[in-house]
Amino acid sequence: MPFRMDGGQGAMEIGAWRALAAKGEAPAGQVLRKEYLPEEVKEVEGKERTIRFVISTGSVDRDRDTIAPAGWKFDAFKKNPVVLWAHDYRKLPIAKAVEIEVRDDKLVATAEFATADMNPLAESVYRMLKGGFLRATSVGFEPKRHVYNEDRRGVDFVEQELL
Repeated sequence: MPFRMDGGQGAMEIGAWRALAAKGEAPAGQVLRKEYLPEEVKEVEGKERTIRFVISTGSVDRDRDTIAPAGWKFDAFKKNPVVLWAHDYRKLPIAKAVEIEVRDDKLVATAEFATADMNPLAESVYRMLKGGFLRATSVGFEPKRHVYNEDRRGVDFVEQELL
């Protein structure tokens, strides 16, 4: 799960952020992105153009980090529950999240994809997902509380706001 971040002061290399986190000085207001290859990407029966994803779990990722499923905050996200392609805030959304919840220690999202006439990219992504050509998901979040894990040399995100 590659780890990228950027925030109000511009992009910061993960190595620099980790070094600050290890000293308890990680900057606030940063936007973090974590990719996840879910075990489950499936169309929701009876709901046209709707797919359910596991988008995050609490397991240790390849960056040696964890994201606590119970720590997700959704209030701001639910006000505008858009699904973006590649976290590109400058483009129109490809879908809307019609459900977002923590289930069985996993963050699960159900997304309804825009039609081809609304957004041709959304149609392409939807068809690629259905065809098995796309499988990875990612979450963008702002860490609210985290702890640097010395043994693992990773970050344990305890509370985070979904973006």
